[in-house]
Amino acid sequence: MSTRAFTPIGGASGRANRSVHTMFTGIVRDTGTIETRELDDDGATFGIRTSLDLETFEIGESIAVDGACLTVTAVDEARFQVDLSPETLDRTTLGHHREGDDVHLERALQVGDRLGGHFVQGHVDGVGRLT
Repeated sequence: MSTRAFTPIGGASGRANRSVHTMFTGIVRDTGTIETRELDDDGATFGIRTSLDLETFEIGESIAVDGACLTVTAVDEARFQVDLSPETLDRTTLGHHREGDDVHLERALQVGDRLGGHFVQGHVDGVGRLT
């Protein structure tokens, strides 16, 4: 068992603001469930339950949620938390998700990880329309 202290979800925390270019393979590693969804003028905060090993999650790391690169802002024994800006809510499918909805999760690559599939950055650079 790790002795790393958890930062409880709902505790005092500011929104993370890291400018990190993270690489993803585009291969979903788990399906998580949105357990909490809180909206405010600054966007939204999701609490997501996952079967991924939360002991290895760190505040500030990137995780792709339904293909959108988000930053972990809190973690406890049951779930991790991410903040979503109004732009993210408007330009991804995440703005349509509600509590109880499932989301695809992918952690960022680390040196030594097996590579398969393809590389994607997980950042929205534009919006297209299917016709």
